Amino acid sequence: MGQELITRTLHKGVVRKRVVPLRLYEEGQRSDKEFVPNPTCTFEGLDLGSELHKIEPNTATTIREITKIEPTRNFGKIIGLVGNMGLALVRLEDIPPNGTFAVHRPHLSPGAPTFLLGRVTIPDWWPVNTK
Repeated sequence: MGQELITRTLHKGVVRKRVVPLRLYEEGQRSDKEFVPNPTCTFEGLDLGSELHKIEPNTATTIREITKIEPTRNFGKIIGLVGNMGLALVRLEDIPPNGTFAVHRPHLSPGAPTFLLGRVTIPDWWPVNTK
């Protein structure tokens, strides 16, 4: 297991998954201008391994504006969090156009929103897959 992945990457030069930075947002606080890294904040009910889901419309800025969360296939998983910043392993071709996603919080107290918004960011200096 894993030998096929290494061989395909070496011979075809195609990387399908990468670890990318992500940001999690409180209700209504989504734009980059408003985002403030906070290593001390915690999100109740959020686990490592939580799946990232595409949302529609992808311009939604609050949970109330989300009309659909893709139930069939996630595009990545959270692998590390420090406050409201973290890392996720994602399939590059499935990242939504503006990087916005919703993450389900299964272990919550009653009445709390069951989803958080977030955004994955691809640094502009990363190489582009051309094959």
